Amino acid sequence: MVQQEIDRVLGATPLPDAGTIRNLTHLGYVMTEVERMQPAASLLIRVTTEDVELGGYTIPKGWLVMHSPAVSHRLERVWSHPDDYDPERFNAERQEHRQHAFSLTGFGGGMHKCTGHKFAYNELTIVLAMLFYEYAFELADPPVRPRRLS
Repeated sequence: MVQQEIDRVLGATPLPDAGTIRNLTHLGYVMTEVERMQPAASLLIRVTTEDVELGGYTIPKGWLVMHSPAVSHRLERVWSHPDDYDPERFNAERQEHRQHAFSLTGFGGGMHKCTGHKFAYNELTIVLAMLFYEYAFELADPPVRPRRLS
């Protein structure tokens, strides 16, 4: 689907511009799914600004709290079939990332979200669009399935 979208959107002009990037929606779904499955930040650390009740426990004000996007991005109560690669989970109909606040935290979240995340997505969109425009890709090996450690 990405290849067809790039061929359709870029046409005879392999140099994407701001308008072109906005029209590569499926490529955006793919990049967001890769962020979900392989987040750039493996661990986020914050300090509580007030006492927080969570799961029957109190986390006191001033304590460090650690959050792992690699774990939260695989929660079944948040994501349907979380171990499956499914870029369509981000399309306009499903929008799984909008059903729970801060469900997608590969670049952090809230006021601490990486200020360069939009720039990174734009750069990656341009690079991938140009690569897919010039080359045909295929998997050399069968897909690898993640395995949960017990």
